[in-house]
Amino acid sequence: MTLSGVAERRASQQALPPDPRRRHRARRRRWVRLAAGALWIAAAAVLSAREVMAQRAEVPATVQAQLISKVPAYDYEFKKRAGERVQVLILASPGNAESARAAALVHAALQQEKAIAGLPHTATIATFKDVAALASEVRARSISIVYLGPGLEDNLLPICAALEPMKVLTVSTLAEYVKRCAVLGFEVMSGRPRILVHLAHAQRSGIRFRSELLELATVYR
Repeated sequence: MTLSGVAERRASQQALPPDPRRRHRARRRRWVRLAAGALWIAAAAVLSAREVMAQRAEVPATVQAQLISKVPAYDYEFKKRAGERVQVLILASPGNAESARAAALVHAALQQEKAIAGLPHTATIATFKDVAALASEVRARSISIVYLGPGLEDNLLPICAALEPMKVLTVSTLAEYVKRCAVLGFEVMSGRPRILVHLAHAQRSGIRFRSELLELATVYR
């Protein structure tokens, strides 16, 4: 090809409109970066210096509430399941002071959040009695998120088994709960908040998360 031919070819390529697939990929990369910023800046901003120095720390209730308010937006059908108002049930273990304290802190923090996935919400605390009573309450009140507090280890698997057919998003700040049967969790490692997602548990609950979230999360399968 002559030099003039090369020049003409380059000129014709420059005149062509940009490849829409390339634009889409670029937009998607920007969207992922923005999503990451929205999640982590909000979460990391409230971590104390003491927590930053710790190798492993409890996730502050304010961070949990912020993530609970944002992460469901990455669930493809969350709004359809939730309806006009998101109902959150915070489950505490009976006779467990630590569990009651954790439930109260998360409840108070959620009251400061204006919306969950863009929807108004109501959060209530319940003390676990038995699986049948829990399932009945979740069904009657159209609960879409159940927060699993500490102290529920002995009943965790029956609780999850009862909630899975109702397509409830189970959330915990205990990584062990996520490994066992919960769908979503949060933890702090080396001062940084991490989102935990268990894909097999999500699938059993009929929950599908967007790839943008999975790129940010620690994923169990």
